[in-house]
Amino acid sequence: WGEKAGGGGAKSERERALLAQIKQLEGQLAKEKHKKKEAAKAVAPSETRKRLVVCTQWLPYQVERTASGELRVLPSPARYVAGYATIKRLDVQWVGVLYNVTLSAEEQPVARRLLEPFSCFPVFIEEEQLHFAEEIAAEVLWPLFHYIPLSMLDADIDMVHKRWEGYTALNTRFRDTVLELAPLHTDLVWVHDYYLMLLPQMLREARPKMRIGWFLHTPFPSAEIYHTLPHRKTILRGVLGANLIGFQIYDYVRHFMTACASVLGTDVNVESTYILDAQQRTAVTVDAF
Repeated sequence: WGEKAGGGGAKSERERALLAQIKQLEGQLAKEKHKKKEAAKAVAPSETRKRLVVCTQWLPYQVERTASGELRVLPSPARYVAGYATIKRLDVQWVGVLYNVTLSAEEQPVARRLLEPFSCFPVFIEEEQLHFAEEIAAEVLWPLFHYIPLSMLDADIDMVHKRWEGYTALNTRFRDTVLELAPLHTDLVWVHDYYLMLLPQMLREARPKMRIGWFLHTPFPSAEIYHTLPHRKTILRGVLGANLIGFQIYDYVRHFMTACASVLGTDVNVESTYILDAQQRTAVTVDAF
């Protein structure tokens, strides 16, 4: 009986030692988990956060030349910057043209460096081509989208064809600038307005898996009015490169879908607010918000 008692004591000692080892391992495991959590917090935001690349006609921050000839960044007067500042889970970057300033080839890299801390990336384009693009946007697209036909304007079909090269060049420069940012498939590129109606398709051709949105800040006219627009097919194809197309109200959604059906022969499902493009084999969501 004494031997059995002694054996039981030895067994208890082994159990206590084993339990101590288990507690020690649990403590080490808890420390490792804590280290991993702290390491994850220390990772740079750019490595863990998704990006929202906003493409708009003008950058929200501008560059001016001082009396001494140096370049400096002006505070943004744009109200829409504050709206994007409320987005906390994405890193917002801006792509656009510098307003009311012409920079030499030597000054352009300086402007890029000055704007980068503000997450702004300028699009540089020849002054004449920018002027042509603005004429297409301001003297053709904007009036037509507000139900003012070309026959009532100074613009005519010949003028549109002559200026079209500038509009295409502007959209191409935007595409190149966005691609220089090396967007990932998890990033979202959000394109604004009638100045950049070709950009979604240009980006789609370069990066087929890119997530792209496009929003129009003006009305979209009825299909009958839209049919009077030169390059109407190219423009619709450009917009349909997006995954999501947005309008201000549902009337404009309906007008856009009807225009796509009549101009492109696209299958349209109005009830579900998406466009089935048989040629491209894509489904594009169209909605109002």
